[in-house]
Amino acid sequence: MTSIIHSSEGESGCDQPIISKGLPVAGSFVTEIQSMMHGFGDARSPLPESASLIESIVQQQQRAVISQAADMATMRGSKCIGPEDILFLLRKDRIKMHRLMKYLAVKDMKKNINSVLLESSLDGDLMLETPRGSGKKQTNLCMDFLRSIDQTGELTDTCTLPVDMVKHERNVRAERSSRVLDETRYLEFVNARRASFVSLKSASKFRELLQTSSDGNFEALKLSGVTYDLLGYMAYETVAQIVDLALLVRRDSLTRPGMPFSRYIPGAGYSTSHTLDSQQIEFADPLTPAEIREALRRYCSCYIGPGAVFTCSAASHARTRLLSC
Repeated sequence: MTSIIHSSEGESGCDQPIISKGLPVAGSFVTEIQSMMHGFGDARSPLPESASLIESIVQQQQRAVISQAADMATMRGSKCIGPEDILFLLRKDRIKMHRLMKYLAVKDMKKNINSVLLESSLDGDLMLETPRGSGKKQTNLCMDFLRSIDQTGELTDTCTLPVDMVKHERNVRAERSSRVLDETRYLEFVNARRASFVSLKSASKFRELLQTSSDGNFEALKLSGVTYDLLGYMAYETVAQIVDLALLVRRDSLTRPGMPFSRYIPGAGYSTSHTLDSQQIEFADPLTPAEIREALRRYCSCYIGPGAVFTCSAASHARTRLLSC
């Protein structure tokens, strides 16, 4: 399995990502990524160069995830990469694990509602019950796997879940940005936040994104349908984290009058203590490829510690890291 997937030193997106030049080619996700960037806090019209750079990073990151998941599948004697292999990669981060489980729960609920509506259209009566023969939900299957590897009970403990501050900051940022939008701009913003890698229109393109090598060849990868959904979710989270980190780089680059040492203080998170007005949102400059590269440089070359992610030191050793795990 692992011999099929070609990995390189920069496969996780931390080493010199390639920028696609020119207009988006067929099968490209530049348009979708631009919508995602706007939904995560970028300007109304993100730069195509930045979206193309993020697309190459996402592709490299996904190949690294598939390579590691393929190793997990080989160790358990399977010829197909399943959702349990993806979950195993997330076992060290409870917050990201819980975020993914909530995504699966919403998918199961949507599937259940669609099945109920389909049966009601055939029978003429609306039955608010789980359709018979619908099989076991993906959330339950994933929870069963987590229980099998959870020796301390920490992964499956839903009573003491840590606060997802990253998700909270994103929601607050989106809410404050939407306050000053008119109806047309708000609908545009909502549609941007709905952009996805695994929608009905982009599902085939996402499979090509995963299976197309750098020279245009296709790799024969055996992935289950649920695994494609999880990889699409992780690609979406990768875009979100890149935008988060790039916004921190921009925040650090701003001068602060009266604070001479502010430039030496690393950004520890996107501050939601300030207010946004319509002028700041309307005329905000889009994120540049240089800011994205700097964000990845800081993320991939950091010291140990919660505030060391944005330590600008050339003496730190660069490491390849996954953004979604």
